[in-house]
Amino acid sequence: MVDGLINEIAEGTSPFRTAQCGASGQKGFQVAVALMHKMDHAKHADKAATAQAFAKALHDAWGVGNPECQNGLLLLMAISDRQVYISSGRGVKAVVSDAQLSTVLDNIKPALKHERYADAVLEAVQQLGLLVSGQTPDKPGIDSDDGWGIFAFFCMIVTAVSGWAWFTQDREKKRFKRCASKLDAIKRDQAAIRSRQYAATSCPVCLEDFDQPAPAGTAAAAAAASGSSSANDAAADAAAPSAPLLSSGAGAGSSGSAAAAEAGSSSSSRRVAKSASGKDHVVRKPLVLRCGHAFCDPCISEWLKSHTNCPICRKDLEDQEQQTPADAPPASCGAAGNGLRAQQDVIQQQVWLPELGFRLRRLHTLYPEYVTSPMVYAWEEDIASGRNLDMGIVQRFEARNPARQQQLEVAGRSGASSSAYFGGGSSRGGGGAGSSW
Repeated sequence: MVDGLINEIAEGTSPFRTAQCGASGQKGFQVAVALMHKMDHAKHADKAATAQAFAKALHDAWGVGNPECQNGLLLLMAISDRQVYISSGRGVKAVVSDAQLSTVLDNIKPALKHERYADAVLEAVQQLGLLVSGQTPDKPGIDSDDGWGIFAFFCMIVTAVSGWAWFTQDREKKRFKRCASKLDAIKRDQAAIRSRQYAATSCPVCLEDFDQPAPAGTAAAAAAASGSSSANDAAADAAAPSAPLLSSGAGAGSSGSAAAAEAGSSSSSRRVAKSASGKDHVVRKPLVLRCGHAFCDPCISEWLKSHTNCPICRKDLEDQEQQTPADAPPASCGAAGNGLRAQQDVIQQQVWLPELGFRLRRLHTLYPEYVTSPMVYAWEEDIASGRNLDMGIVQRFEARNPARQQQLEVAGRSGASSSAYFGGGSSRGGGGAGSSW
């Protein structure tokens, strides 16, 4: 798989890019990996300095990089010494700083500490390829005289193993596809929030689509939670029978347990229905809390069995009506247009953006093999800063696609491409970064 990825970087296959390399024209960057058990060094020698010297010497000996532009990178990993070093050629140093190389090493430390060395190498090569392409990376005896019987049994075993492998790969591909579609939905939600057109279409807990859109009362409830008097005009919509507010449906003075009982009883009889194909289908009707957050009835009913607050903002169902944020715009703030915009800004900051962060964390909980904690942390910072989700991190997510990994394995088995042959490159004038774990 790593060989296939190195080939793609050398050929400039998307998402990687080529760059001008003297008279040779556009060329892809060359990456080499040296994995060893232990370096040969004196007993009290500085292991970090030894790793740097050895990586530079190996870079020169292998000639990694095109001699016209010195666009080579070498990743050295000494397992027993717990040392890793990246050596870069002069052409690479012009586009990738040593600090960025250090970031790559920081990103693979969790995998190294858990002895997932193959994952660490794959992640490092992927991130190096993105960096040189101008992108920002960020996160498993028969006793018989009948020879044909033995052969048949062997064939059955091979068939069973192959069938299980195919089934597992197919299941993983489908699972990644579901995860990717939910990440796309979060990106669409972010755009809708910016344009002030957001309406929840899926449950923030299970991330499954609602069977019907969340009502207009969702926005009204959010406005009420933000303390805006203009929300009172939409109170009737907020309590629409098609998607009742749990807090108002249970009565203003009722307890959270009463709201949970009502939610549970209202959904237990209609939680499962028959789809058009005749299969059981979980009914996911949106239920809206007074704070404005909407959930499917199975998820919020389960939550309210042991809680009396919102899973996202943690506002208590009994106190939501009295809670007013200190920075909520007063009813008399300026002209009507300005007041409405200020109200929308409060709703965005206090209701919708926290919901986006919650959805990202739930995506990590549901799909930890594809969405890592560092990815979520970086994306939450993007959301808080009003930026689009970092495409470098998105590329790291897409690199975990089982279909793409299978493609890289095939490319690796085909051997090195003509672009990946080393010869002439060196580390002179280049940079580098090292670390331990």
